[in-house]
Amino acid sequence: MRFTRLFVALVAIFSVGLTGLMTSAHAAEGTADRAKPRHVISYLQSGETARDGVFYTKGRLTKAKGHAVYLQVRTAKKPKWRTMTGERSARSNGKFGFTFRGKCGAAYRLVIKESPSYRRTEQRVGKVRCY
Repeated sequence: MRFTRLFVALVAIFSVGLTGLMTSAHAAEGTADRAKPRHVISYLQSGETARDGVFYTKGRLTKAKGHAVYLQVRTAKKPKWRTMTGERSARSNGKFGFTFRGKCGAAYRLVIKESPSYRRTEQRVGKVRCY
């Protein structure tokens, strides 16, 4: 009887130890995904064109040239981010640019999806304010 209790206690301690090792292994895999750097967007410019209600944003992907860049919009009526348009950055220099119509109160951001060497990147462009 006493031997059975000791044996069950040892098996329980051993199984808890293995569970702890497996959990730390899974945590290490998760940190490897988070350790990927974000895409680098340089020379980001945004503003209004000469035409009323028409805006632009342009920039350059310095590390991941040729990746797709998406422009997303969010308004008070539709608070979820929606993809408005997308284009590939130039393979030679990584430049991209968007021209779009903006409504009052709409917020805009750029999204570059995850790649094998970079994680998903979101960069706020701005919000249209009407006075």
